[in-house]
Amino acid sequence: KDFIPMFFDLLYRRQFHFSKLKYLIWMIHDPLTMISKMIYMEDPLVFANSYKKDMKELLFEKIINKISRDIENELRLKVHRMLIDHIPMDNPLRQGVKDFKRFFESGSLFLFGEKIVVKEEVAKSMSRMFYNMTALTLRDWNTYEQMRSLAQQLYGLHFTDSYLPPQQLEQGIDLLQVIRKLNDFVSNYHYSIHTQVFFERTADAKKNINVIGVTQVSSSLHTHGIGIRNTIVNSVYKFLIR
Repeated sequence: KDFIPMFFDLLYRRQFHFSKLKYLIWMIHDPLTMISKMIYMEDPLVFANSYKKDMKELLFEKIINKISRDIENELRLKVHRMLIDHIPMDNPLRQGVKDFKRFFESGSLFLFGEKIVVKEEVAKSMSRMFYNMTALTLRDWNTYEQMRSLAQQLYGLHFTDSYLPPQQLEQGIDLLQVIRKLNDFVSNYHYSIHTQVFFERTADAKKNINVIGVTQVSSSLHTHGIGIRNTIVNSVYKFLIR
C-alpha cells in the first residue's frame, strides 16, 4: 500500500507510459482476495471496504486532481498572456511540456467494479472549480468562460453550464457579496430572532440599513442556482476553522 502512491506519481511524471495505468489498477485489485480471507480479523469486509475507499481516493488525489490543477494553471496562463503582454513564455526545455491528451487516451478504468473515465472525471472536477471561482468573483466570469472555451478546444473537455449570470441581482444584498466579505458580515451584522433576519449594525444615523432575510436568500438562489449552497457551506466552514 505504501508503494502505490509512488507508482501513481511515476506514471503521472512519465506521461508516455500513462497507458499502463490500467495494469496498476489490476495490481491494486490483487490484495482484495487475500484481505477478504483474513480469518484472524473480526470483520474482513470492513477492512476490504476501507482498502477500496483508500485506493479510490488515492487515484483521484494522485491522478485526476493533479491533471485538473495542471490544466487549470496552463489555461489561466494562456488567458492572462492574451491580456497582459509582459508575462514571459514558458521555456519547454526547462519546464518541460505535458501532453494532457495522453492522459485521456487511457479509456475506461474499472476500479472494484466502478467505471472511471479519466477525461470525464477531470471535466467534472474542473466544472466544480469554474463554478466556485465564478461564484466567488463574478467580475472575473469572462476569464473563466475563456478558460472553459480553451479547455474544450485544446483537450475536448465538455463542461456543464454553471448558469451563473455575469452580474449580481439588485434586490437587496446578494449572498455572494456576503461570502466574499464574510469577516465584515460577522463584524457588522446582528441577528434578530423575532424577525428572523440579519440587520446591519451601524454607528451612523443612516436612513436605510441593509437587511438579509428569507427574501434575499431566495432571490440569490433563484439567480445563481441551487449549486451555490456548496460554495457557501465550504466558505463558511473555512472561515470557522480559522
